[in-house]
Amino acid sequence: MEIHCSECGSTITESAPAGLCPKCLLKLAASPEGEGSAEAISSKSFANYELIQPIGQGGMGIVWKARQRNLNRIVALKMMLGGPLSSETEIKRFHAEAKAAATLQHPNVVAIHEVGECDGRHFFSMDYVEGKSLSDVVRRTPLPPERAARYVQIIAEAIHYAHQRGILHRDLKPHNVLIDTNDQPRVTDFGLARQLELDSDLTVSGAILGTPSYMPPEQAAGKRREISARSDVYSIGAILYDCITGRPPFRADTPVDTLRQVLDADPAPPRLLNRKVPRDLEVICLKCLAKDQRKRYQTAQELADDLGRFLRHEPIEARPASRANRLWRWCRRKPAIAALTGATILLFVMMAVAAILFRRDTLDNNVHAARLAAQTVHGELLQLARGIEITSADPELSRLLKAGNQQQLTQFLQRRSQLYGTNATGWLQFENWLLLDPNGRRLARWPEESHLTDRSFRDYYRGPLRAANLGTNDSVHFSRVYESFDDGLYKFGLTKVVRTEEGRITAIVGAMVSTTSTEGNIGLTTPRRKTVLVGACDTNSPLEKTATQKPLPDFVIMLHPAFRSREPAVPIQHPNISRLLNGSSGEDLTLFDRDSRYRDPVARRHPQYLGRWLAGFAPVRDTPFLIIFQTRDWISDAQVFALISGAALFASFLAWRAIRRRRNRLAGR
Repeated sequence: MEIHCSECGSTITESAPAGLCPKCLLKLAASPEGEGSAEAISSKSFANYELIQPIGQGGMGIVWKARQRNLNRIVALKMMLGGPLSSETEIKRFHAEAKAAATLQHPNVVAIHEVGECDGRHFFSMDYVEGKSLSDVVRRTPLPPERAARYVQIIAEAIHYAHQRGILHRDLKPHNVLIDTNDQPRVTDFGLARQLELDSDLTVSGAILGTPSYMPPEQAAGKRREISARSDVYSIGAILYDCITGRPPFRADTPVDTLRQVLDADPAPPRLLNRKVPRDLEVICLKCLAKDQRKRYQTAQELADDLGRFLRHEPIEARPASRANRLWRWCRRKPAIAALTGATILLFVMMAVAAILFRRDTLDNNVHAARLAAQTVHGELLQLARGIEITSADPELSRLLKAGNQQQLTQFLQRRSQLYGTNATGWLQFENWLLLDPNGRRLARWPEESHLTDRSFRDYYRGPLRAANLGTNDSVHFSRVYESFDDGLYKFGLTKVVRTEEGRITAIVGAMVSTTSTEGNIGLTTPRRKTVLVGACDTNSPLEKTATQKPLPDFVIMLHPAFRSREPAVPIQHPNISRLLNGSSGEDLTLFDRDSRYRDPVARRHPQYLGRWLAGFAPVRDTPFLIIFQTRDWISDAQVFALISGAALFASFLAWRAIRRRRNRLAGR
């Protein structure tokens, strides 16, 4: 795409400063001392005007505040900068501005009074507007939405009046709108105006004239024949955007970069920059700024009417573009990036489907492994129970109970502890042995250290008595987990009643198991596959407890790969555990035997267990225990890693882009 000088139309390079050729730059640089500048005009008299003070200067001319002598009125007098040295093209453009504005008699368009020439200097006089330009009013500070909408509504009506008389402005921007003392906007500077019915133009085909930040895409692309009334509608929308956000819709470091944004980028929604902008006003603004002319208001009057509805709090005609429509427009502008993005999304979708299938398969395997581990644990518990059964049936225990010698009973428990401590499995070991009378009072204990005498509230006492009173077999009872008063550790017991030959219950014998590690002791526990034993707690409150003590949890982890021997248990709350251990009859418990979002509570003390796990659950038959078989959710970890990597790559891209822009600016200097 060729870039042309905004003054003379000659071809320039992309890096040309201010969008001007060297000749025009020299002329602009020399203008303060050259013909027609404010400093060069030493006389206060010019033709029929008395010059008061300069009030503005642009690329083509200088504007004076002056008094017209014959009518004794204050006017604005615009003179060409070049004076006699001005080119024929510049003179034609100067007169075209005067001719275009002179045909418009509208209260919100600055009117032309006289066009002439004096001493080789071309000039025209127009209304003098006491006030500021709209750009000075805004000054990067958003206006109240209602005030901005009122300004732009009046501007749109004035431009529609110009369009009806065949005039396109083509350079609408806040600097070319004056706000008078009555707070009314007035449009000025028709320097780039063009007659709609004429095919000729003062620019060559492909020339880009105007202000890039407020220029419609068709004008930015140099497509002269596509410029129409809807082009001015775009520029009015850009003025509205500036008024409600404090900045133009597109602004870059160089004019060329700004033009690229105008052609290729969508403006940021105004509400993203200013949350006070009403949604209806944002919709109106973005409709004006549509890249496709057919998506804009077709006339400036349609825009003014919609702004009037907004100001009257009526429903507007414009509708926000759907997300699908915005996506389609972006894909048409950037087909290569869209294709690459689509392929990437498709790849991620396929990976997500594969991840879902992998997770489902892993969960099924973990449930199966949990059931196998539950069978293994049940078998090892039965082996421990065998030791309790043998002890309860030992004739020596019956003889000692009859004798009632506590010291001999303690020595008997000591020998049993030594026997079954040596033969115990690696992960379940009896910590202490206990002998209770039928009322729950302690008869003997090994080791002997104990501060609790009455144990009638414990589940390991009530369980075997309950079974005996119901007339069932005197099987070994696997108690719920309890908190020991001696050392504060969580334990569970295996207990059984001791009967005389006549069938009378004389005692309850049992042994207690505390927390330990399953690492390396159960075949299903490996560095990546972990087996955990959870126990239901005995929540009966003892008489010795006070109301100030914290309540027991419902479930605790008794065996875990991260534990050491006698490590404090970790409370755990999980709905699947509650359902599987206390499920109501008729409930399909297989619905609760897996969890793809499981987080191990042991991670509070052992950070290596942080993150998500894929967990399978299985209850241990005839016991208040449950097995959790868990494997690391590597997919979840990979997603987190991908998000972090993506954020790092995006930050690197932004840094690279900023460095490249800085280098380009330095190279342009």
